[in-house]
Amino acid sequence: MLASAHDAAEAHGLTVVASSSWNSKTMARVLSANQFDGLMICSPNDRQIGELPPLVPTVLIDSDPALSARNRLVVDLDVAGGMRTAVGHLVDLGHRSIGHLRYRRTSYSFRSRQAGFEAAARNLRVTEFSIPLTEALDPTLDTARKLLSDGTPPRAVVCDDDVAAAGVYHAAATLGMRVPDDISVVGIDNTDVAGLLLPGLTTVDLHGEELGRLGVDAMAAMLRGETVEPLKQVSTDLVIRQSTRPAG
Repeated sequence: MLASAHDAAEAHGLTVVASSSWNSKTMARVLSANQFDGLMICSPNDRQIGELPPLVPTVLIDSDPALSARNRLVVDLDVAGGMRTAVGHLVDLGHRSIGHLRYRRTSYSFRSRQAGFEAAARNLRVTEFSIPLTEALDPTLDTARKLLSDGTPPRAVVCDDDVAAAGVYHAAATLGMRVPDDISVVGIDNTDVAGLLLPGLTTVDLHGEELGRLGVDAMAAMLRGETVEPLKQVSTDLVIRQSTRPAG
């Protein structure tokens, strides 16, 4: 997504400055000092939204549509629909016992994943474990091992992203299990990780390139003083590779 945002910005004569660590107070401070013309936030958490200056042109990517307002556009990603599709794929393969490796995070994006999973798995046997969203891999690996060792473990697992899915691959290998012979795995994001794993990971494509382009195009239009629709919606697609197989 970041690469497409840079490309789109160059086409509009804009420059993107990226950061992964600013909180709402930091963003408000640099904006009030007129260091930037506008702000784009991807998958913001609730704390980041609360203190943003209301008059600064802002694009929220993968965020709550209810936050759209004057000078604040939302690019809404149907991640809940993507999660429903992921679970539906496993159900179509005959799986009725499904695990969910989810992140403990308050952002709209991860709340949507949880809501999508709960809606799709309502009539299934569910084993669910949560992990903190952190740069360290150990919590993911430890939690994945617990999920696969939980009494009667599920034969299929849906993960909140591809990194968590990679953790399931690793945990399965340490337990003598094979993907997909012993455990089917589905991720979300369709990052490079999905294609590097063996077997290739079935995952939900969130169309990061389109998100970055739409966000910058909307920002450029707002900076030119044009009227823009307060909400843009982006769908998701399931990319089926070799990490899932029929139950039984």
